[in-house]
Amino acid sequence: MPAITRVDTVGGDMLDIQLDNGNIILLAVERLLREPRFAPLGEDDRVFYPHTDGQSLYWQGGPRLTVTELQKLAFDKD
Repeated sequence: MPAITRVDTVGGDMLDIQLDNGNIILLAVERLLREPRFAPLGEDDRVFYPHTDGQSLYWQGGPRLTVTELQKLAFDKD
């Protein structure tokens, strides 16, 4: 499984997640906030300040997403 090497906010509405295999996951913040466990992150804009430990993306006092979960969110159509 690839590791997360960097995460940035792009244009105020996307998360740019770089993986160590050179791939990039662009995840729309709007898509993320549709998930009930992430909705509170939009209330105080924490959604724009994620952290990574290499294995997952996480928010202070909030939820955590693995690379597999990030890929699923980014590529699922709903």
